[in-house]
Amino acid sequence: MEVDNNDQDEKDLMRNFKLENEDHTLGNLLTYILNRMPETEFCAYSIQHPTENVLYLRLKVKKGNDVNEVFKNGVIELKKALDIVEDKFIKAMGIYNEENS
Repeated sequence: MEVDNNDQDEKDLMRNFKLENEDHTLGNLLTYILNRMPETEFCAYSIQHPTENVLYLRLKVKKGNDVNEVFKNGVIELKKALDIVEDKFIKAMGIYNEENS
């Protein structure tokens, strides 16, 4: 991940994050999580061209918050959610395998 420091506003409330080798899957999930956080004022992503494997995520936070910290917390929350999905999937596969063996 690369941070574009030239695109920061003076109060450090907005930042663009460049995530290489990522696509709409991560973009949608991370944007959804970040937009649900009370510290977030705005979050969106774009992929400028289908042949480019680069995701650009723009995050603006409310005053009194650090944009890097909010981004980090969003990634942590996304990881927690995906861990829950993985656990439920593994349990469901175990039940399915027991019933169909």
